[in-house]
Amino acid sequence: MAETGRQEERASFLDGMTKVWNDLRKNNQLIDATLISSDGISYPVHRAVLAGYSRFFRALFTNPLHTDEKNRVHLQNVSSDVLSSLLTYIYDKKLDIDNNTVTKLLHASDYLSILEVHQACVTFLKSSICPSNCLSIRQFARDHFL
Repeated sequence: MAETGRQEERASFLDGMTKVWNDLRKNNQLIDATLISSDGISYPVHRAVLAGYSRFFRALFTNPLHTDEKNRVHLQNVSSDVLSSLLTYIYDKKLDIDNNTVTKLLHASDYLSILEVHQACVTFLKSSICPSNCLSIRQFARDHFL
């Protein structure tokens, strides 16, 4: 019973921290990096938050050889709509996946090593398999080593 209480406290703490970071981002406070999508849209972010969710960003922001790349990161393989969705997930824990976005989100989450989004996309694909799309999903899974 005590363990359940601790888990609830941790969840409450994490929810509170998520809200704080999201509020800081919305108010453009304590921003220390900018992500730039493939179509040129800039997104102010916190390196510590991104590093907590992505091995890609953790490696980029902690590697002393990438000092010039730490403040402005050009993501040539990620469009603004996808980057916006990923940042909404990271900062607000909301992710909208549908048939039109799942492949783009899966590609981007693989590229950026955002494992929770990758898993959510795989779960979505599994749940949406039907006779009319099973072969295309199978091929997609093979192409992406799923």
